[in-house]
Amino acid sequence: SGTSGGAPKPVPATHDAVMAYARNKIAVERIQSDSVVMLASNATFDLYMGDACAAVLAGATCAASSRAMIQSDFALVVRASGATHVCCTPTVFSLLRCAPSEVPTLRCVTLAGEKMSTQTLETWAPAVELYNAYGATETTVVQTYARMRVGDDARRAGKAYAIDGFACVYIAKREDENEDECGATFIDDVGVAGEIVIGGACVSAGYVGDVARTAEAFVNTDRGRVYFTGDDGYVDESGELYVLGRRDRQVKIRGYRVELDEIEVVLRACDALVANAVVFYDVNSDDAQSSALTAHVQLRRDYDAFDDGVYARALERWARHRLPTHAVPLRYVFVDFASWPMTSSGKTCRMTLRERLLEGVTSVYRPRYEAPRNGVERALARMWMEALGLSDERGVGALDAFDAIGGTSLNVLLVSRALVAEKSLRLAPNSSTLSSST
Repeated sequence: SGTSGGAPKPVPATHDAVMAYARNKIAVERIQSDSVVMLASNATFDLYMGDACAAVLAGATCAASSRAMIQSDFALVVRASGATHVCCTPTVFSLLRCAPSEVPTLRCVTLAGEKMSTQTLETWAPAVELYNAYGATETTVVQTYARMRVGDDARRAGKAYAIDGFACVYIAKREDENEDECGATFIDDVGVAGEIVIGGACVSAGYVGDVARTAEAFVNTDRGRVYFTGDDGYVDESGELYVLGRRDRQVKIRGYRVELDEIEVVLRACDALVANAVVFYDVNSDDAQSSALTAHVQLRRDYDAFDDGVYARALERWARHRLPTHAVPLRYVFVDFASWPMTSSGKTCRMTLRERLLEGVTSVYRPRYEAPRNGVERALARMWMEALGLSDERGVGALDAFDAIGGTSLNVLLVSRALVAEKSLRLAPNSSTLSSST
């Protein structure tokens, strides 16, 4: 079970579970003896196991290629092999930089492991059988499939496929075992969010050599032994699963709960410009400058030669019209298409992006900075910096949003007192500072 740059956690998968997964995959994706299944993932990634086993079980052809070839010209690989089926992460699929008409043999695309982009959905859903798949290595790779069509919610992950009792998907809330012998409270109400829990024959024995981590994630309940995925989601009235994002991707910014995954969805929706986006929130008690949302953005290949400042301003305007002010990234880092880091499993390597930021090897852009223009504005900027605890390097600009840079009613009071003492000027908080964005 790989993570976005972290240490992998080994889990055993039984022969019966792998074969049940392969049979479900064959049924859903309609893999037949004349199919050509592209092995687009590394052999160390669980999707590879599903592709290889399903192809062999169906009597189909496996088409293999090097990682370097897929990264340099994925479209050529698909055309040369005559691939009919591709299953990979959305990050790897983004390397297929061509129109569907340029790969005419391709008839089924299954994306898993990350959230599908709106651009991928709108481009490929009319041309092929496009599936959004969801699952976990701990439960033998993939448990749900959703056939996607233009206009669908990209969070929709469909229903569990239960050939050979393979998988059941529930929504639940963890309970202290001292309070509830079952270890979980299951949520059966439609549309009510909770943690996604997977049961059935697909559930593995746990993490090899790690009893504590196994006990935390694998729980015996009144519905059998289940795995807590760490993902939030809900089930709609038709029984389909919707995946909301990782539970550990929720942060609190000045008292507001913010889902970083939701910010990424908004940025990726600007699909005329953005190919991928990852958002971090770093808290630094010594310097409020560091306590900011930073968006790492991979622009579409057409925009490799770009003006970072122009694109930062464009994305900031896009986000500001779609997100509350406290959830709008203040800093933007642009990564060219070829340098976007991927793990061995083909997912975005978040750890590498964070390390580059911390090591100062990336350029950070603030789209709204405008320097003070005169003595009064410079004095005001200095007062705000002192009240907000900002460093000289960051400064306060005329276009900075008051609440986005940490402004509170207490800050207004501090600046108001400083203005009276130093400039004999007064702020009217209710009529100006709190009702204006800058």
